[in-house]
Amino acid sequence: MTIRAAAPLTKHARQARLAALIAAGSVRSQAELARLLSAEGVQVTQATLSRDLEDIGATKVRGPEGVLIYTVDVNLAPAETVRIPLARLCEELLVSAEANGDLVVLRTPPGAAQLFASALDRAALPEVMGTIAGDDTILVVCRAVHGPHGPSAGPQFAGRLLSLADGRARDTAAAVSATLPASVGRWRLGGTSPPAGDDETTAADRGETGDGAADEH
Repeated sequence: MTIRAAAPLTKHARQARLAALIAAGSVRSQAELARLLSAEGVQVTQATLSRDLEDIGATKVRGPEGVLIYTVDVNLAPAETVRIPLARLCEELLVSAEANGDLVVLRTPPGAAQLFASALDRAALPEVMGTIAGDDTILVVCRAVHGPHGPSAGPQFAGRLLSLADGRARDTAAAVSATLPASVGRWRLGGTSPPAGDDETTAADRGETGDGAADEH
């Protein structure tokens, strides 16, 4: 089952993309950065760009050709990452989560994967052995917390992140995990409901009671 939703480019995602652009090439000016962002459909004002550069700790150094270029440590940018709650990053950056056994693949907006992976690493979650981040994809290796013969940790971890990203995903993740093998799970954020065959909610879950039904007669 796949649940889809658009992923808006939030402030943290924009700053992560900005850091990635600086790390990828010799960017000399804010005007050049604005053009690069615009080419990706991201429009920013000069004031916003200046604040973003300050937030991610961008500085200028002399490049190989003797000209000043921007530089930033992508492992530290933005510098406030460690103090950004994981739940907030999930809300703003997590697009989808797919689990297979003890492996989980997370998708983010372009350029945001390293920021999100860094937050996961710093959170020191007991079920996470480590992360590998690309541009918009993160591979999370989970620990087998229930032992080698217990259920896989991936689906539970993916569901946990989705529940942090969106309160509505709590019920969705639970419904999906109940219909999938323990070794495989696939969820994406969104407002759509599970297929009819997967929705096993009871009248009590929907806030309906037998008394309410009797009152209608």
